[in-house]
Amino acid sequence: MSLIQCGQIELMGRAVNSLIKGDEQQWFDMFQVRVGAAQVLAVEVIRGHSGSAKAADSVDVDADAARVASVLAKSRLITAMKQTASRTLTTLDVKIEGKATNVTGAHKVGGATIAIEQDVSKSIGHGFVEVVRFETPEAGMQIVSSVAGKFANDVDRIRNIHVDIAFTKLDAAKCSGALPEIWGVKSMSKATAKLLLAPR
Repeated sequence: MSLIQCGQIELMGRAVNSLIKGDEQQWFDMFQVRVGAAQVLAVEVIRGHSGSAKAADSVDVDADAARVASVLAKSRLITAMKQTASRTLTTLDVKIEGKATNVTGAHKVGGATIAIEQDVSKSIGHGFVEVVRFETPEAGMQIVSSVAGKFANDVDRIRNIHVDIAFTKLDAAKCSGALPEIWGVKSMSKATAKLLLAPR
């Protein structure tokens, strides 16, 4: 689904329903950036990071030793990863010009710069928070792996892992699409109004 177009740059996103029964929340699990007709960047969340997280009503009092061992193992992993120049991604699946690029690093694609980063101080289950920064002279955005903070327990937060997006540089008045309409910069179309209805 096209979300916004600014000159030659178009952002597309895929929304998914909550995995929690009865919850009407939706999140994005994938974004694509096109420049002209070419797909330059695709970022999709990787699911399956629940790890040892437990729902609030399923606490195992005999699992203390396992939790301590898990914390120590993660601590050693973080120390090792900090010493590595490039790190394998854990929560984001990234493609640049159709090619899998699942390690941190910087890339130049035409007039765009793409930086892939990992914050090993912020965990998501067995993985980490990761950021993809895309910038051209006209627009800039960052796509971040994120848990669903609205839920009370780690299991539900991690089950609904998704990608958030923030624009670091954008003249919305020169853009078209659903986002400028939702932001109130452009008149709301019927098609965009339908996007705001709760899923059925």
